[in-house]
Amino acid sequence: MAALGRSMVAAEKLGPAAVGMIVAAAKESFGPRRGAEWAAWCRDELSLKNANYRCHLVQVGNMLNGLRKNQCFIKQYRTLIGMNLDNLLAIARIPATQLIAFLSHHPAIGEFDRGAVRAAVAAWLEEEPKERPEQPSLPGFDDALDTFSRLDSGALREAVCDPQKAAHSLRAGIGLLGAALAYELNQTAPDTGTLQMTRAALLAEAHKIEQRLAEFGELE
Repeated sequence: MAALGRSMVAAEKLGPAAVGMIVAAAKESFGPRRGAEWAAWCRDELSLKNANYRCHLVQVGNMLNGLRKNQCFIKQYRTLIGMNLDNLLAIARIPATQLIAFLSHHPAIGEFDRGAVRAAVAAWLEEEPKERPEQPSLPGFDDALDTFSRLDSGALREAVCDPQKAAHSLRAGIGLLGAALAYELNQTAPDTGTLQMTRAALLAEAHKIEQRLAEFGELE
């Protein structure tokens, strides 16, 4: 089990769907009486320290593992595997007995943005859809965010291919990061798992910057 975690979790390279499937399969392997050992394994092998986040991943993983085990549902499984965590969690609210019918009713759901996924789930569950707050100062922000959240890091690196794009991307990225951190840090109970992963990623990038600056004698 430890080897599975170490070999598969270049976790920053895996999407939430893949990590969720690993975590859910591991929980099943440990069994109901070894929950504490499973949680420790998640912390040690996958650096998943936040209990709520682990629960979300298990929800998603159980849904996907259930589809993958049945060859009849591979098409639906492939539809979901590339989706972001928010959308997967929304779909995981659909009862397992209704999931195939829901996905058959929405064959293009993998292309839906976050609002459309939530609306589709709410309609299926016969819930009143929640109104999306308007953002007159940032028209199109939610749609743009959904688009970028679906891009992998390799595609983004290829797209940022000249100094102007790099400068624009850096300004936009710093602005988004600052806004996201401000939101999380101001919560009464911030998601410590997210903050820990963000801190680790920022420290790693800061180290790379320091190395490059040192090459030019610019490190203060």
